[in-house]
Amino acid sequence: MSLPELAADEIVAQLFLPTIQDVFTALNVNPSVLEYDVASPSDYHKKGNNPPSYSNVRSVREVIEDGYDEYVQDLYQDGQTQLDHSDVIAKFRQKN
Repeated sequence: MSLPELAADEIVAQLFLPTIQDVFTALNVNPSVLEYDVASPSDYHKKGNNPPSYSNVRSVREVIEDGYDEYVQDLYQDGQTQLDHSDVIAKFRQKN
């Protein structure tokens, strides 16, 4: 039986999971670092006479948020409902 589709923030609220801010705090990420831009070397392209540039640039914040959203979706789809905050963060840290 398939579970109804929920957005990651709805899953966090419904299952009382740590918020993304809790994750940033637990990961001890400096707030200024969250705004740094990052890109994959595979996204580095040169088009025409223009200087080379990255086609997919995201902030560190966006990368962590997307990873956490995917992680809570996986927890939800696996049917895990009784989760300890420290376990959730520890497993997220190991996964990423």
